[in-house]
Amino acid sequence: MTNSKQKTNVMARLGKSFASFLLFGASLYFILNSCTDQRLTSTTAPTVENKVTNDGTTVQTAVPTFSSNVGAPIDRATGIRWMNNFANSNMGLASEYVVPVSILKSILGSTSCVGVVFYYAIDDLKELHIIPIGVDRAGKVIAWKSLTFGNTNINWQTAWQWINNYSGSPRSHFFGSQILIATYLQVKNVRMSLALNDAGTAQLLLSDADTATPLKYGDESGSCPPFCATN
Repeated sequence: MTNSKQKTNVMARLGKSFASFLLFGASLYFILNSCTDQRLTSTTAPTVENKVTNDGTTVQTAVPTFSSNVGAPIDRATGIRWMNNFANSNMGLASEYVVPVSILKSILGSTSCVGVVFYYAIDDLKELHIIPIGVDRAGKVIAWKSLTFGNTNINWQTAWQWINNYSGSPRSHFFGSQILIATYLQVKNVRMSLALNDAGTAQLLLSDADTATPLKYGDESGSCPPFCATN
């Protein structure tokens, strides 16, 4: 688990180096509960909620919407700079993880799936994982039965135990189906790179894992908070 010194740095909370760790290699397989081969939902408009201020004034506040259009590309130079920002601030920590595209296709194969939430998770050995889970337009996660990577098989309950073990911020990143389908479902593996933008905000950048020098990266994800899915 993390200690008190780790609460100000998203990756410093991990408690150890993961320099050689690659998550979800070719041996990772999902057995999904809910996803089918139906078409995806269309983009939904942002919602608005009314809030009353201390002086009695009612104001409207935009509420993050889990929509298929969340996410946008950035150029290679910007992506590399942001990844270098992370590497320079987190020496010795792993910064790249890989997920087979077949997993993302399975998750996105349902009408109810509008995108994928990539959760940070810590297992019992204090190793960092990134667990992809489908989400519907209401922000509700779509359960699966189990997953296997390496020699380890975990069920839905264990996955959430690992997710809850992670106390950093952000806790996850949401990418809508549009950017995933248009850019990454045509490749074999997707690389997930930890990064810090020029303002020092944590980012998760997507790219073709089979290309050493991708021309662009997927960015502008919905980070939790405030894009926090529910069970």
